[in-house]
Amino acid sequence: MPFTKKELLTAVTALLFLVTIQNLRSQTNSETSLYKWYDESIGKENSEINNGQLYLNYYKTANNTHSYLNSETFEKGSLVYQNQTFDDAVLNYDIFKDNLLLKPNGINDRRLVVLIPQKIQSFTFAGKSFVNLSSNSNADFIKGFYEENFIGDNFTFYIKHFKEMRDVTSEGKIYNDFKIKNSFVIAFKNKFYAIDSKRNLTDIFPEAKTKIEDYYLSNDKIEASNKTQFMESLMRYLNAILK
Repeated sequence: MPFTKKELLTAVTALLFLVTIQNLRSQTNSETSLYKWYDESIGKENSEINNGQLYLNYYKTANNTHSYLNSETFEKGSLVYQNQTFDDAVLNYDIFKDNLLLKPNGINDRRLVVLIPQKIQSFTFAGKSFVNLSSNSNADFIKGFYEENFIGDNFTFYIKHFKEMRDVTSEGKIYNDFKIKNSFVIAFKNKFYAIDSKRNLTDIFPEAKTKIEDYYLSNDKIEASNKTQFMESLMRYLNAILK
């Protein structure tokens, strides 16, 4: 039976409506699959911290030196970023520029991201715990990340790891040579103190002055050969005698 013009128009309109609905459903399913793939591939947590600038290493180094804490190798650590904890983050710490670096997509990712320092509360890396003291201190000399080395009964001892760079010439070419340095800080009674000498400690803890002076005298060789080891041992000794 032949269709009237009105019936034919109605049928075509219904068909177009069904096609449109199907296209919308296909688009929605496609978007859903894309988001699912993104979450599974990138990870919701990593996608939230993947918002720093790309890191490019322009250094031409000499004497097997580098700008990192221990080595150029990235390894897993943990991170508190914008008050969120991210475990198994693949990190490295550039102590020359005081930047925490992230491989967003895991250990094999070639892309390196410099995380925004102001958004980092703390992180663990290479068996050490670091905190961002810039947001917790009004002291002018406190800048960036510090290793939280020892928490005593009434003070906390921090180490600032950094590197100095100098240019060296070899075979007519200029290279960058890095040398590691450390500085030391104590937090005591809600105040931060730079520890540059024996005098700094005896001023902070006058009741332990004699024992501190004796410790320096008895361990002067260790102080000369490995100042960081000397300070770590001194802090534990100081905590014990202050009890």
